[in-house]
Amino acid sequence: MIVGTLQAVAPGVPIVAMNYYNPNLAYWIVDPALAEASLALTPVFAGTLEAVYGAFGVPVADVATAFKTYNTSGAKVPANVRAICLYTGMCEKAGPDYVLSDYDPDAPGPQTDIHPSDKGYKKIAATFAELIADLGLL
Repeated sequence: MIVGTLQAVAPGVPIVAMNYYNPNLAYWIVDPALAEASLALTPVFAGTLEAVYGAFGVPVADVATAFKTYNTSGAKVPANVRAICLYTGMCEKAGPDYVLSDYDPDAPGPQTDIHPSDKGYKKIAATFAELIADLGLL
C-alpha cells in the first residue's frame, strides 16, 4: 500500500487521510430508496478505509460527518441531501426545491458532478485543519 511506502521513504512525516462523503445521497431527489441504499453502504466503505489507515497509524479526517452524511433529519429534505447539494455539484436548490444538476432523464449515463464545490473544498480543508490542530501536528 502507498501509505507504507510513504512512511518508509519519509519516516516521521505526518500523514493524515480522510473518509468520504456520499454523493449518491443526491439521488434522494428522484428516488429516496436509491439514497437510502447508498447510505447503507457508506459505513462499510468508511470502516474499511479507517481500518486500513489505522493499521498504519494514520489518523482519518471525518469528512463524512462534516458533510452530514449520516444526518437524515429534516421535514421536507433530509439534512444529508441538503449538505450534498451545498458541498458538491450533484444537485442544487431551485426555488423551494432541489434538483439534480444538469439532469436530463432522457440522456444516457450520469450527468451530475460528484466533486466538491468551493464550499465543499473549504469544508474538507477545515475538517483536516481541525484534526491536525487536535493532534498537534503543526
